[in-house]
Amino acid sequence: MAANSTPSVSSIISAFFPHSLLSKPKTLRAQDLALPPLEIGDLVFRRGDSLESVIISQVSHHHYTHLGLVISADPLLIIHATTDDNPSTQNQVIISPLDEFLFHARSIAIKRLPLTNAQQESIALSARAEQGRAFVIAEGSEALYCTTFVESVLAPHIALNLVYDEVNLPTWSGKYLFPRVFFDMPEGRLIYEKRL
Repeated sequence: MAANSTPSVSSIISAFFPHSLLSKPKTLRAQDLALPPLEIGDLVFRRGDSLESVIISQVSHHHYTHLGLVISADPLLIIHATTDDNPSTQNQVIISPLDEFLFHARSIAIKRLPLTNAQQESIALSARAEQGRAFVIAEGSEALYCTTFVESVLAPHIALNLVYDEVNLPTWSGKYLFPRVFFDMPEGRLIYEKRL
């Protein structure tokens, strides 16, 4: 770099994150996955290709950075709280077909919880009622992001012992719930995983 020149934002970011994490690599496509039959209530984990995903992975010490919930097996629909998966429905709870959910995905995993048919039906109904609810990164009862949304839908139906992690960063601090906690739940059984 020449004297007196200002470094670009990309060169600063590249200094902190490996190039392989910042390039726009190939993402998963539904037609390339050999998914088993899915059920209502299955947990769908995603690792995205964005810088936000890299940061969440590093803060949470886990591969997966986003979580959704299957609310229909045919057609396959996933409900999740997101900031920007769909440009026309930003910062809210949305229902996505699998292709849309995978649009920026580098990895996916699916875990199955032991749910009865009645629990599955009730979970699907209560989750659908939350569609359009605002996405809120916060602590406490007003929080609504991917994991707190799934927690609020599942909690009336199954016992959850979820531990919120303490985050202490200069611009982000407090107790937050990360996808790792759901991934590590002993009640859940991993039924599918694909990483690029």
